[in-house]
Amino acid sequence: MNIKDAITIFSKTISGKKVIGYWISKKGFILNTKSIPEVDGFYGPEQFVVTVDGKVYGTNPLIEDFDILPYKKL
Repeated sequence: MNIKDAITIFSKTISGKKVIGYWISKKGFILNTKSIPEVDGFYGPEQFVVTVDGKVYGTNPLIEDFDILPYKKL
């Protein structure tokens, strides 16, 4: 899986979020997102994991400890 695949899977699963960057972890990709208020209407998690097997779930820096990983902006 590459970042384009991860973003495609994420976009099919979660709407109202724009991917603005990512981290690569052992689990897969951790996507940093920005809410699109006119679509979303509310603010929720802004970081999501897309696992190598295609699962998507919300996360945060405390759970995943990804602040030590290199960040890549899109």
